[in-house]
This record gives sequence, C-alpha cells and structure tokens, in this order.
Amino acid sequence: MNFFRLLWKEPALIGFGLLFCFGSSVGQTFFISLFVPSWSETFGLSEAGFANIYLAITLFSGFSLPFIGRLIDRTDLMTYSAAVCVFLSLGCFLIAGAWSLAPLAAGMAFVRLGGQGLMSHVALTSIARFFHGDRGKALALSTLGFPLGEFMLPALAVFAIGAAGWRMTYSISGAAVALIIPLAIMLIMRREDFRRAASDGAANADDGPPPRVFRTAYFLLVAPLFMAGPLLVTALIFHQGLIAEAKGMTLQIFAAAFTVFAVAQVAGSLISGPLIDRYTAHRLFPLHLIPFALGPLALIVSASLPAVILYMALAGATAGLGGTIRNAIIAELVRPERLGAARSAMTAFMVVSTAIGPALFGWMMLAGVTIDGLLWFTIAALLVISVIGALAEYPGWVRRPEAESRT
Repeated sequence: MNFFRLLWKEPALIGFGLLFCFGSSVGQTFFISLFVPSWSETFGLSEAGFANIYLAITLFSGFSLPFIGRLIDRTDLMTYSAAVCVFLSLGCFLIAGAWSLAPLAAGMAFVRLGGQGLMSHVALTSIARFFHGDRGKALALSTLGFPLGEFMLPALAVFAIGAAGWRMTYSISGAAVALIIPLAIMLIMRREDFRRAASDGAANADDGPPPRVFRTAYFLLVAPLFMAGPLLVTALIFHQGLIAEAKGMTLQIFAAAFTVFAVAQVAGSLISGPLIDRYTAHRLFPLHLIPFALGPLALIVSASLPAVILYMALAGATAGLGGTIRNAIIAELVRPERLGAARSAMTAFMVVSTAIGPALFGWMMLAGVTIDGLLWFTIAALLVISVIGALAEYPGWVRRPEAESRT
C-alpha cells in the first residue's frame, strides 16, 4: 500500500497523529527559543542563566515522562489525549501570566513535558500500536507534523510577538492547543478499534519492571543509536552561532539554511516509511546516522554557503529517518500492551540527550576544543555508534529480543 492509498483508507487516524505531532511544537526548543530575548528583558535573565534553567527543566521532563507516559497503556485514548492537551494548554497560560521567574519556569516545565514529551507520545504510540503492515508509512505521514510546525510557527510567532507581545502570543498558543481537543475527538470518536488498540494493555498492563528489552545485551548496543541523533543535532544547532562565527559566516546564513533542514527531514521521513515496511526498522536502525556523519565534513572542508546547505540537508535527512525508525523499532521489540511504557522510557532517553548535548559541547569549548574539533568529534561519534549498532544486528553477536517481546 502506498502513501496515497493509506491516506485514502485511514485519513482520520493519520490526521490524528499529524495533529498531535504538530501540536507538540509549542513545547519544542525551536519555538521556545523565539521567546528567550523577551523573557531575558522582562525578567532580567541572561541567556546563560536561561540555558541553565532550561537544562534543569528538560531533565525534569525527561525523568517524569516514563511515569506519566505509561498511563496510555491503561487509559482510553480520548481521555488521555484530552488530558495531555489540557496540561499543555495550562502551561501556555501559566507562561503568559508569569509575574516572576518561578511561574515562568513552572510553565516551561509544563510545556516541555506536555509538548515535546506527551503530545508526540500520544501520536506515535497510538499510530505504532494500531498499524502493523503499514506501520512505517503511517508513522512517516504522522511525523510530518514536526517539520510542518518548524515551517509555519517561527514566522507566525515572531510576527505575533512583535504585534501583540510575548504574553498574548503564548495565550493564543494555549487557546490553539485547547482547540485540538474537539478536533481529536471528532477524528477518533467513532473508531473504537483505534482507541482500544491505543490502550491495549488496560487489562493486562502492570506497574512491574520495564519491558525486558531494556535489560538485554542487545539494548546496551543499540541505546546509543536512540540518543546520538537528538544529542548531536541539538548540540550543533544550539551552537550554530559560534560555528558560523568560526567559519567567517553570519548566523543569518545558517538560519536561512534551516529551511533545507526541514525539507530534508520531510524527505527522510517519507523515504523511511516504505523501507521500514519492506526491510523492518531494526535492519535500518544502524544506518540512519550515516548521512549526518557526512554533514560536518562539509563544514570542515569548506566554509561556504553550499557547505552549509549540504550540512543542513544531511542533518535533516538523519532527523527524518531517525524519527520514523526509532518509533517503529520500539513497536517491533515489545508487546503491544507494554508499548506505551517502552516508548515513554525511550523518549525520556532522547529528551535527556537533548538537554545534555548543548551543555556537553559548551564544556568541550571551555576546555579548549575548537569548532573543527567538535565537528570531527561528531563524525567519529556517529560512525562508532553506527558500527556498534550494526554489531547488534550481526548474527551471532547478541540475541535480538524479538522472541521475548511476544511472550
């Protein structure tokens, strides 16, 4: 089944996944970063101070996600998704009405956990659990909500901040998130099979130990594949101003090239869907970092606009491939009734990695590592992690826990 036939067959369910992926934008780094100058001016907070607060908040979100995310295994999807939207909307209104740094930080914690964490968790867990033969294509279509948000929202948010101020802009964001609730109900209220699949473990899920895949030698080898892309892509994008300065270019060049990143992300996501359905996600998993491993090499060799475009395109391709493959492989490795718990745990790993990445590169630069040194480190890390992940799939090294996941 191709993409168009899948859309024709299940437009409401794909729309539900895409809607929640798009809605998660309110809690993503690219959206929140647009408000940092306004917050710094309002609350007298330096960008370095904000970065430390942001690190703590993101870590809180990552560590909280497994406990809240697993509830999707035992709760009706309509109830769970509505609760997540309310949680995210409250965070937006809390930010909008913040009178000091404390409520601002609390609101940011709400939107990070509700947006980056739970909104995408609702979309991708429900889609991965319901679809089987077309899981890769269904996930690829749903995850288009992420680059769609990156395309549309920055320009709209910047315009709204200039026209109405940052408080009104976040109030509008909260109201928009609240509107997702009736839209989501309309899309899935008649699909009891989809809602039942999303909470497949309601009768059998337990509060026992995490899925066994996390306690295997296989997982130890592939865990870096889950974290490497989010960690390194976030780190390099966070420090792109310093990279531009070191290469004798302006930040505007990198910012403009981010459009290429989004386009390549869409392409990577769409390409990965049919490949997953044909070859399975676990076979593709060790390969998805390779494009990004070549990107920093372009900047090392040439400080030019074509090099920046190639760098952004390869980074976006890995982001698109990884976003679909990571979610599909979890569904291949665990029982359906434990999918919510497993996926929320893996998302927590990735959320924590996005917090660690910028700090790690900052510490390396303070220790005297040059920009080219960071780029070489990125290349080496990606290649080593890819090789280790490939060994996990090589017959005779370790047992892949697919059989255990079905017991």
